[in-house]
Amino acid sequence: MRIYTKYGDKGFTRLYGGDRVSKTHIRVEAYGTMDELCSQVGYLVSEMKEYKELDDIREECEEIQQHLFDCGSDLATPRELRPYKQKESDITFLEEKWMLICTFQKKIDRFYYSRWSSDCQSLSCSSYHDPSIGAKNGRCH
Repeated sequence: MRIYTKYGDKGFTRLYGGDRVSKTHIRVEAYGTMDELCSQVGYLVSEMKEYKELDDIREECEEIQQHLFDCGSDLATPRELRPYKQKESDITFLEEKWMLICTFQKKIDRFYYSRWSSDCQSLSCSSYHDPSIGAKNGRCH
C-alpha cells in the first residue's frame, strides 16, 4: 500500500474531485481547522470514556464530532460535486450546542497576574485589575 501521490509537494494539494489548489487556499485552511477541532473533541471523548457518569455528555460529543467531520468533508468538496452531508438542521444543532456552552462561561470581572522574583524561587508580587472601576490592587509577598 502506498501512502504518497507521486505529485510532489510544491505547496499544492488536491480537493475532492481533483481540483489543485495552494495549501494556503481558504478552503484548505477551513477544513484543516475543522479537522483540528474534530481531533480535540475526539481527545475529550477518549478521556470521558473512563467515567460512566459522563456517558450522556460523551455521546453528545461523539455526535458533535461526527458533524464536524462531515463539515470538514463538505469543505473539501467544491462545487457540490457530491451532495453535501451537512444540512440546515445540522447547522442549527451545532449552533444551539455552542450557545449552550457559551452560557456556562462566567463573565470575567477581574483578572490576576503575578510576577516572579529574578531568581524564580518565589512569587514577589501579585496584582489584580478590576476593569469595572479601572483600578489595580497589588500585594507583594
